[in-house]
Amino acid sequence: MVGEGAVTVSTITIAAVGDIMMWREQVAAARSADSNRYSFDEVFRDVAPIFTKCDLVIGNLETTLAGRRAPHQTRNPRNGFPRFSCPDELIPALRRAGFHVLTTANNHCMDHGLKGLKRTLDILDRYGIKHTGTSRSVRERNRRLVIPVKGINVGILAYTYGTNGIRPPASKRWAVNRMRVQRILRDIQRLRQKADLVVVSLHFGVEFRRKPVEGQVKLVQRLLRGGADIILGSHPHVVQPTVVTRVRRPDGRIRRCVAVFSLGNFVSRRMWRNPWTQRGLILKVGVEKRRGGHARIVGVTSIPTWTRARAAHGRPAYSVVPLAGARRM
Repeated sequence: MVGEGAVTVSTITIAAVGDIMMWREQVAAARSADSNRYSFDEVFRDVAPIFTKCDLVIGNLETTLAGRRAPHQTRNPRNGFPRFSCPDELIPALRRAGFHVLTTANNHCMDHGLKGLKRTLDILDRYGIKHTGTSRSVRERNRRLVIPVKGINVGILAYTYGTNGIRPPASKRWAVNRMRVQRILRDIQRLRQKADLVVVSLHFGVEFRRKPVEGQVKLVQRLLRGGADIILGSHPHVVQPTVVTRVRRPDGRIRRCVAVFSLGNFVSRRMWRNPWTQRGLILKVGVEKRRGGHARIVGVTSIPTWTRARAAHGRPAYSVVPLAGARRM
């Protein structure tokens, strides 16, 4: 469980997944047959036992929670990109499945404007899920997320390459964390004053490409040298490589770091007939800290997942299933 503690040696396990997508077909499948209520618990039933054994679970929420009147899926008339909104029932289901933190900086966070962005954060607060990447005020933007987990302070940052052409007003650009290298580096350094470990979520890359492009690689290398310990990539909708490496920091210390260029889709229907878009990755990172010492990564494993689509009782049903046991890296 997430909480504070002080022991001679603290050891925790952080789990992370990629995009939590909710297309109209997925939402329709979660609707109760005899009411306008929704249940998403079955979607996560097979992976929940993995998460409940972890101390901190992070995912990328790639939908808004814009309210009952918002369409679950529509199109942006300017560019044809889909715009999403999901029933609020998704969030308590994620909480029951074991999630503690959802990053919200992605290209769909502004799908229903600032009103939808703010309501999304309100619902996350209501159900006790921490969040970072979008903000309701300047003060919230400057209040960086640090979570104490068994005596180890984990700091989490999140950024996106863009918002599908739906931008906050010029006076409220602080509402969405955009990827600006110098700003991210400054945020990392400020966060390190409070955090033993820094996790950076980056919504970047090229959709459906299974290898990172040069820009992704260069940015990851720069952020690792600048103080990030774990980098979680999302947006390509397919799994890209994971790299475990040792990096020399400006203070001269060498730290073990891990970067996933894309965790793929944690849950989604098949996108554009591409079966790889139903695949995802659960990354598990072991972290250890001795009293008076520095936190360090002591183990990295991954579990591949698949969003299974099937018929149940004459209706479609979606569920995330692990494909194999954990693989050490």
